[in-house]
Amino acid sequence: MKLASFRHWHIHGALELSKPVADLAPEEAYESRAPRPVGKDSAVHDGVFPPIKARQLGNIAASALSSSFLKSKTVYVPDYYLGKKGPVIADGNVLFWYGVNGEGLIHEGPRHPQSKGIKVFGMGANNWYHWLLDILPSAYLAQSLPDRFNAYPLIVPQAALDMPQFREGVELFKGTRELVGIDTDLYDFEDLISIDPILHEPINMRPGYWPETSDYSFNPRVLMAYRQDILDKLHISEPTGPTRLFLARGNDRRPYNQDELLSIAEARGFEAVYPELLSFREQVALFAGARFIMGPSGAAFANSLFCTKGCRLLSWLVPQYSGFCSYSNIASTVGTELRYLFGNHTTPIHSTFDAFRATYTIDVAEFETALDRMLNADDF
Repeated sequence: MKLASFRHWHIHGALELSKPVADLAPEEAYESRAPRPVGKDSAVHDGVFPPIKARQLGNIAASALSSSFLKSKTVYVPDYYLGKKGPVIADGNVLFWYGVNGEGLIHEGPRHPQSKGIKVFGMGANNWYHWLLDILPSAYLAQSLPDRFNAYPLIVPQAALDMPQFREGVELFKGTRELVGIDTDLYDFEDLISIDPILHEPINMRPGYWPETSDYSFNPRVLMAYRQDILDKLHISEPTGPTRLFLARGNDRRPYNQDELLSIAEARGFEAVYPELLSFREQVALFAGARFIMGPSGAAFANSLFCTKGCRLLSWLVPQYSGFCSYSNIASTVGTELRYLFGNHTTPIHSTFDAFRATYTIDVAEFETALDRMLNADDF
């Protein structure tokens, strides 16, 4: 076992390492939409999302919360990030930094042998949004792999297997496969199957850069098929529960004037809910049955994937995220109506890392106007 150490290694694209072994979805046209303010339109970027393939990688090292592979003193990162000035895939676990000169700072920690498996891990796997939209779709698509891969286990972060809601999701797709947990050490895989993501978007940005519509692309057809498979497997067809939801926060991350807004919303029939306290099935059923949903932009909004067409949603962001398309793209695909308010931040924001912890306020008068339009106006 090697002692942990930091090294400078060259950066390359992961496709360079891999051999395609299955075609899982053809290319698909998409439209990526920026957050749409109440009563206004927003920018749209369109394009064609590439075919989704399963790819085989041999004799590489990987870690549970990293999207990079290590081999022969080289770091292989998702090709989406190559040549981009803003989006960055440094994970603070394996890849700590990389620059435009093609070199990265990596942390080469303890290593463990692992024979084979299917990758259901990566950067962001401990965040509900990234787990549900970036990571878990690999388990869904693994159901369509050729029979010769039937004995390959699903390789999942142990932290995800230890969290009931995360584990519930991967259990839906495992079939007869074994679930194998790995942690943040390095694992030397003899044979790893990596399935292309169903969306491309930045997790973080370099200081001074902010998300833009052109940073986002996705496969809407696969996204909807994934959604439907979850609804079918969970046997959710008849919505139950409250129809007006306020997604409340029980922590102090990105604090805002929640109590003030919640009081106004409750007077109009909204109910505070804390999705992180619910099982996966309960979360899916809750969002599937709602007609109106509001709350701060955050991981809980990933569940908007399960909303019914025509549902109206109101969220709020700091203004630096006016190009953040993640939830707008879900809304346009599912057929819901999502609108945004932009808050006034009360702490300095110089980077996406600052924004993740920023304190801000939402103007009460703007909120009341948006809420009334949400409930009553034909043109939300």
